[in-house]
Amino acid sequence: MRLAPLLAAIVPLAAGQALPPEHVDPAWVLPRPPPRCTADPSKPWCSRTAAARASGEPPAVGCSARAARGEYNTSSARVSGGHVLNVHLVAHTHDDVGWLKTVDEYYTGQNQSIQVAGVAYILDGVIEQLAADSRRKFVYVETAFFARWWAQQPDATRATVRRLVADGQLSFANGGWCMSDEATPLFVDMVEQQTAGLRFLKRELGVVPTVGWQVDPFGHSAFMGTLYALLGMRAYGFGRIDYQDRAKREAIRSLETVVAASPSLGPQSAVLAGAMRGYGPPVGFNWEWFDGADDPVQDDPSLRGYNVPHVVERFVNASLEQAEHYAHCEDGDCDIMFTMGSDFHYGNARSWFKNLDKLLHHVRADGRVNAFYSSPAAYYDAKAASAHRWAVKTDDWLPYCDGAAEYDAKADRVLDRGGHAYWTGYFTSRPALKKHVRVASALLQTCRHLELLYLARPSNDGGDGGDGGDGGGKPAPSSARLWLELSVAQHHDAVSGTARQHVTNDYQQRLSEGMAECDALVSRALDAAAARGARARATSARRARGEELSWAPCALNESRCERTFEMANESRVVRVAAYNPLAQPSGEEQLVRIPVPAGSAVSATAAGGASLDVQLVRAEEEAGSNADIALVRVRAVPALGASWFDLSIRPPARSSPGGTKSPDGTNAARTPSGGGGDAHARGAYTRARARRRLARAGEAHLTLGAFEPGGLALALKRGADGRVRTARLRAPAAHASGRPLEANLDMFIALYRSHTGDTRASCGDDERCRPGQASGAYIFRPNCTEGAAAPCAPERVGAGATGGGARLVRLTRGALCHEAKLSYAPWANVTLSVCARESALRVAWAVGPIPIDDGEGKEVVVRYETDLRSGGTFATDSNGRDMVARVRDARPTWRLNVTDPVSGNYYPVTALLTLADQPSGGVGATAGGGVGADALGGGRQLSVHVDRAQGGSSLADGTVELMVHRRLLHDDNRGVAEPLNETLCGCATCGCAGLRVSGVHWVQLGEADGARAMRDARALMQRELFPLELRFGRPRRAGAGAGAGPSDEAADADTGADALPPPVSGLRAPLDAQLHLLTAHDLTAADVPGAAPGARAASVRELLLRISHSVAAEEGGTPVKVDLAAIFEPRLVALLSVQEKLLGANARADPERARAAAPFTTATPIAPAPFAPVRGHVSDTTVVIAPLEIRTWVAKYVRAPTDAE
Repeated sequence: MRLAPLLAAIVPLAAGQALPPEHVDPAWVLPRPPPRCTADPSKPWCSRTAAARASGEPPAVGCSARAARGEYNTSSARVSGGHVLNVHLVAHTHDDVGWLKTVDEYYTGQNQSIQVAGVAYILDGVIEQLAADSRRKFVYVETAFFARWWAQQPDATRATVRRLVADGQLSFANGGWCMSDEATPLFVDMVEQQTAGLRFLKRELGVVPTVGWQVDPFGHSAFMGTLYALLGMRAYGFGRIDYQDRAKREAIRSLETVVAASPSLGPQSAVLAGAMRGYGPPVGFNWEWFDGADDPVQDDPSLRGYNVPHVVERFVNASLEQAEHYAHCEDGDCDIMFTMGSDFHYGNARSWFKNLDKLLHHVRADGRVNAFYSSPAAYYDAKAASAHRWAVKTDDWLPYCDGAAEYDAKADRVLDRGGHAYWTGYFTSRPALKKHVRVASALLQTCRHLELLYLARPSNDGGDGGDGGDGGGKPAPSSARLWLELSVAQHHDAVSGTARQHVTNDYQQRLSEGMAECDALVSRALDAAAARGARARATSARRARGEELSWAPCALNESRCERTFEMANESRVVRVAAYNPLAQPSGEEQLVRIPVPAGSAVSATAAGGASLDVQLVRAEEEAGSNADIALVRVRAVPALGASWFDLSIRPPARSSPGGTKSPDGTNAARTPSGGGGDAHARGAYTRARARRRLARAGEAHLTLGAFEPGGLALALKRGADGRVRTARLRAPAAHASGRPLEANLDMFIALYRSHTGDTRASCGDDERCRPGQASGAYIFRPNCTEGAAAPCAPERVGAGATGGGARLVRLTRGALCHEAKLSYAPWANVTLSVCARESALRVAWAVGPIPIDDGEGKEVVVRYETDLRSGGTFATDSNGRDMVARVRDARPTWRLNVTDPVSGNYYPVTALLTLADQPSGGVGATAGGGVGADALGGGRQLSVHVDRAQGGSSLADGTVELMVHRRLLHDDNRGVAEPLNETLCGCATCGCAGLRVSGVHWVQLGEADGARAMRDARALMQRELFPLELRFGRPRRAGAGAGAGPSDEAADADTGADALPPPVSGLRAPLDAQLHLLTAHDLTAADVPGAAPGARAASVRELLLRISHSVAAEEGGTPVKVDLAAIFEPRLVALLSVQEKLLGANARADPERARAAAPFTTATPIAPAPFAPVRGHVSDTTVVIAPLEIRTWVAKYVRAPTDAE
């Protein structure tokens, strides 16, 4: 072996000299040339570096005697002033709360064949390493994991952790139960998951996080910044923004900016937002062994491989390059941040901290930059305190696309080198899971209300429904389980639909288990609410024996309800409880849908013997389904209250023709005179009659609705191909003219064929074509138009050669609703419903199994084409809060280089998408005699509501499309490594039948006057987000006592309890229609894990109370005065005191912060809120809630037992 070259390399290193260039390891070379450091006044941090290089002296690095013994000087701290470049090293790990493995697999480390990750060991190692050296620091984020770990620790370890927290070594950012998704959750669920984590950290560690940390979510919503501001946080960091946006912001040094995205809140919503360059360490500084670890810092010159000069040079160059895009030094304070860690890193915490210690020691000796252990809070505090005049951003960071681009500053345009990877598919991915989350969210609020109102009482109460167990040794059911499982489901790989199939199954199982516990709680509470005396005690006895609930829900599958299908061959009565979670009574027009056996005769009776309107329609045909849907118009249910009615069901064999048959062959639920009677379904007779009617009319319209003059109506027409299409939507009069609003409407189901990643035929193999980029769980890439051309239109399902339309399967005309079922293909159907006293068209879609026999994945949309002249504009909601304006093929903060005219114009729709006429001159009345755009001045507004998060857009003027289902055959190469192919057997690669999914859109047409239409839309949004919750008693034979069934008739027959209970309300009076009681949560009964023993037995209890204003100022919202002490019915909840808290209920609110201007110096002023915030003392019970405010209190309260208890 020749030793000369090796000795030549070792000798200068031993002498402390720089290694000759020819011996530089190519792996240590930066991917781009280091920046030129000169005496540029805009880069003052360069002065020391430039001077050092000009002197020709090598950097002062080497190995001291102390360092050789493993003793490193890492005690550097931030330097203020002097134009020193401060480099904050933030040691962190990003731990997904489920993704490739389930949350528990990730925690325990199981299933290592999928991914080497075990969070329990990460936390063990980190705490051990922090305790070993008081100068080290670490930040943690995911409280769901930390709470699991904390529960397993002995007192000594807990004491160590508390010391590390008190000393600032261990800090927490974000603080939520997880790092939530931002595109697909509802705001209430985001608030709840943050509250769970923040309250845990406050109680166990005394920690109140001051910065947010959203490093991995795939784009960032407007509400996310508002949420952090309301949580009392000054800043948040995130890792992903659109590649074109990043290119411009890097060039103009605007990656960090103030976000104030709620016009109604003004400066209250302002927060400093920092877009990081990913969230991993700089190239060359990854010391995680399982994740392609880089070479360690080898600082012993007596050993081969000594690399200190190169490590230091590489680090300094990386720091200077980062400073080119982030550092602002107006006051001589120059700060940048490196995130030292990534997904599930610090499994070998010793490797990380040993190398970080070495790096800091030698960089300190070098002296060109000031590097030190830091935290996100310290970094963003330094930024927020600087004199820099921050730009202000008032929109969101959606959608997100990865790629490569350069910014041409002279032309102010982005030169694209990528595209075709828009992360807009996950807005819809796994629609069944998204619906499951939405249903669980609504149930949680009902569960908490009833837990507070009817189950929270002093422990010596002795009655059923108290805080004690069920009499059989089991603890009482609690809302806490569902709270935590729903919080896990907000994770950015959960509700987003981007986890693997077995992980998705685990999310849904967790939700189901949490919902089952809440179902038990709701059952007990309804017993207590109904004050049923002996009946309640008999129910308790059955529950102790482990028998079924006295009040049970229907299954999520709409076509089946166990309680209404029991005793199918007998006439029976099922008592139904309807709970209203809103703070206002439900409207008289409220319809509920209850599955019953097909062909049954059904009637409904309210308290006092009053008959309720009932109509039967056919349920969606499914395998094994033989059901009708009973439409029941319930009487107004009190605010935060319940009412009951009896549903009488007679089997087909005993039916008598009590309904009134319409000329169409359908059955009205009641006679025109309003007399009572049974409702029957005869859907099988309607299709031929409807077809004959359309044939006689030629091209004439068939109208659904028009129950009252000028009321809501939908016109259908027959095309030349004999197929039926929607034609025109008419809404009730909303203008001084008194004429109804009208719009042409063509609604249909369509599909995009998914891109496989093969670009050879369409584009070639050029890098800009993104060969290999397929549509997948994250990414939506249709196999059609790309580039600046107009977007391709989706293919109409079932159009064939004739151009569209659907087969009319069924037409039902009753006294309550008119319905038409249209079939575009065996797997693609919609049912259109227009109902009396309703202001919106109900579109029930059913899609699946999506066919893939042709080897192509497909992405299915429901599309609405109208004659609205929208001018390329529309709006989507931000997590159910502010509406965000959208402009097709444009972004508010840079000139979009259009590469993907379809997927690049998709946005998340969690609740609502609106489209409106833009001002123009022209005609007045429409051909149908209604009012068109120009007669209104402000025009018309189309509002489409969704029942779960979906991707949506307006790809042509007057159109709305919403993606409802996806079935794909290729992975999109973003880590999940599994195609999004949901099947009935829960296996993506098993060849089973695909999943069928159904859902609902609500379509409103209103006057686009900026206020009225949106107030109507907000009212419907509230009703659909927080619907009536139905529970069903056990069926009893007609004539038996209430609730008696085959197994318990004898036990209950002597109760005489067949009279319906009177309606009950938990409120003294309804709240203003603009307000929503967002949270009413008995913390004594159901707080986060680790509550102090015995707290549940307290007579003075704690209540978490939140009230949200639901109407934006620009939508006509106005401030509302509320007396907190007078909200609840005093026999149920008597408030003793209140204290206003931050939104997370983890710290006292600061009234001055709400009234003050934003705590930042901005380049342009942040517009003040239209209504100035009104704040008094935190203990005031009389408060004023302004538009879109969410106010939070923790109250002390007592509850006096009622006579029935």
